[in-house]
Amino acid sequence: SWLQGWTFTLIVLAVLGLNALSGRTDMLYDSQAYGLDYTAPPAVYDRAHIDAMARDTAAIARDTREGLRMLEAWRRHNTGPDGRKPRMVVINTSGGGQRAMLWSYLCMQRADSMLDGGLLRRTALITGSSGGAMGAAYFRQLGHQDRQDGTRLRHDPAVLQELSSDMLNTVAFNFVTHDMFIRYRRVHDGAHSYRMDRGHAFDRRLNEVTRGALDIRLDDMAQAEQQARTPLLVIAPASMNDGRRVLMAASPIAYLAHSRPAPGTTHIGDPDAIEFRRMFADHAAGRLTLASALRINATFPYITPVVSMPSEPPMRLMDAGLRDNYGYRTTLAFLFTFRDWIAEHTSGVVLLQLRDTPKGIDPRPAGGSLLERLVSPMGNVYDNLVRVQDLDYDRMVQQTSGWAAFPLETVDLELHRPREEPISLSWHLTALERSRVFRSLGTGSNQRALQRLQQVVGGDAGSVVTAGDGAPAPAAGRVPRP
Repeated sequence: SWLQGWTFTLIVLAVLGLNALSGRTDMLYDSQAYGLDYTAPPAVYDRAHIDAMARDTAAIARDTREGLRMLEAWRRHNTGPDGRKPRMVVINTSGGGQRAMLWSYLCMQRADSMLDGGLLRRTALITGSSGGAMGAAYFRQLGHQDRQDGTRLRHDPAVLQELSSDMLNTVAFNFVTHDMFIRYRRVHDGAHSYRMDRGHAFDRRLNEVTRGALDIRLDDMAQAEQQARTPLLVIAPASMNDGRRVLMAASPIAYLAHSRPAPGTTHIGDPDAIEFRRMFADHAAGRLTLASALRINATFPYITPVVSMPSEPPMRLMDAGLRDNYGYRTTLAFLFTFRDWIAEHTSGVVLLQLRDTPKGIDPRPAGGSLLERLVSPMGNVYDNLVRVQDLDYDRMVQQTSGWAAFPLETVDLELHRPREEPISLSWHLTALERSRVFRSLGTGSNQRALQRLQQVVGGDAGSVVTAGDGAPAPAAGRVPRP
């Protein structure tokens, strides 16, 4: 009413002005990782520095020794009184927003019941992307708390209800009331101050629905991992600058980011990954909060903000699913590094896949109309992003027979989503969608997969009852073995 006919003109000028200003400063729209020190000189982010870290043989050897000590501790926890070699479990989780977060937790809860409370004890590594990694990390943290306190929080039926409660409204509200304009508010973490944005709102809400279990630092998890009292957790968001994976973990993992060719092979290749803790050692990398790390690992542009790291040029990170939706690259690098130890001290490895999409690719008909021919090339690239990764991973697992002198078996738990019963890819689930997630665990294929997991890994079968919305809970009176 004040500007009348000049309203549209001034809106256009304001948008152009903000765009010009944002290109000259990062004070407006760059999102930061909570816990990192952005006041230290930025890390060097160029090919020479990345190559030097990937070929640092001293760091690789040191971290490999630490990894072997961790595995020896895992073996002590899992070797039976008769000296029988234990079967190692590795858990891979897929992305998929809140449905994947709920599905991963639900699957681990049921598998843990069937293994008489021993799933986490038998698991050496957890990795994956987006919401799946959040659900798995939450189960891991509650399991660690249960082990310390003698409780059974991880099997509380209320956890599933809390985990599936709305997370989108808080993020959307902050976006439309704050992030679309100049971000002037600050959030403080110790001596450091960061710009407040919808990423902070997401972290806060994630901590609310997970009872604060993820409101810890990476450094807080290191001792328990190294003593094998909890599985090693590795997440790997992708750098938008060059497509490399950035490996985040509480423990040192240089052996997962090296690029040394095997003896007898002459090849100079670019490193596929960067170890986060070494890259940002001068920026208090260990103080990064676990909630922020998981949110960065699940960053889908426009929903949650792309995070800038303290490097020059700024490294910008987004969803791990861009490169590795199931964490297989991390898993196979781990198994390859410790293949001799695994062959000597275990009876084999079970890859437990928690998939929010059924496996198997059916050919789709190509578009026939002119408009479909124009749109389908880009649309099909996006639609097939995860399917192409499935094909690559199948081939990579098949090729392990060339270097793995131990049995390797995959067990798939798949969230079935027929077209007539869709479950949205979002951070909000309706009551109907939540019930579809719970119901999917009861399908014949998933029940057979759980039985196979119990048969291969071992453990006494815990009877399982249902609690609210089909959520599983362990039988009353059963206490998980330590």
